[in-house]
Amino acid sequence: MQLPIRIIDGLYLGDQGAAHDLEFLVTNKITKIINCAAKHIPNHWESIGIQYLSYQWLESETQFQFDYTRCFTFINDALEAQEAVLVHSIRAINRSVFVVVLFLMRKFKWTLSKTLQYIHNLKNQFDIKPNVYQQLLNYEKWFHLTKLSNNWDVANNDDETLARNTYLNSQRTYSNEPKRKKEICLKKVQWKKNLVSQFIPPYYQIEFKKFSTPQPKIQHSQIPIKLRVQLSDNNWMNKKYTLNQIVDEQLQKKLNLFSIKSDRQPIKNIGRPGTAPSKRLLKGKVVTSSHRLLVKQS
Repeated sequence: MQLPIRIIDGLYLGDQGAAHDLEFLVTNKITKIINCAAKHIPNHWESIGIQYLSYQWLESETQFQFDYTRCFTFINDALEAQEAVLVHSIRAINRSVFVVVLFLMRKFKWTLSKTLQYIHNLKNQFDIKPNVYQQLLNYEKWFHLTKLSNNWDVANNDDETLARNTYLNSQRTYSNEPKRKKEICLKKVQWKKNLVSQFIPPYYQIEFKKFSTPQPKIQHSQIPIKLRVQLSDNNWMNKKYTLNQIVDEQLQKKLNLFSIKSDRQPIKNIGRPGTAPSKRLLKGKVVTSSHRLLVKQS
């Protein structure tokens, strides 16, 4: 599907895809359609009120049977009522172009060459058959009863002025416009011609400097913890002890662990004075627990 082309305000040229596109028809307010290939393309939108003018033309025909006056009136009445018209065929390259060219020649009193220039500016792809082109020349001779315009200098009405300006703006050259300032760009790199190449010795002759790599400072948190293992005094494995001796040695070591040494001297029990001696009599002397010497009364 090719996009339809706006020839002038209210007149569109398209293929069968444009004729089937209801959204395009409604958006551009198209109320009339000229179907130039009615044998192959039916009139789809007659049920919604769109008027059709159908021509059952074939590409193989030598000459079209064409009612020029009826076609011109059909398009011109829609434009005067501020409505839009679509002229379409299957590919919009020969038959529909024939209808549009004849309408422009009659409405603006243009020559065939001027009209084809205008159409070619809007639509590059069209292929008018030789028999169709010959029929256009015949219509041009008939239009020559009145003076036809062959240049783009004069326009007779507003519609022609708009079409003329559209063509001239598309053909506009920018040679007369003031030159723009040169864009700022980076300088190109240029190499000097007299360059001295640097000698690179082989790898085994290159002496590399020795750099002392500083040792990283180790923080206290990063120092690994070493566990101290005390050597045990279990020499009984090397010595030949009996089982009872081994058990006694182990028990003695466990008791030594629980023994508490103190610098205080043990408190001795002091006996009451005047009590009976608790020790034996030694040669007339009595030794008591309190280390007192008592003389025997006579």
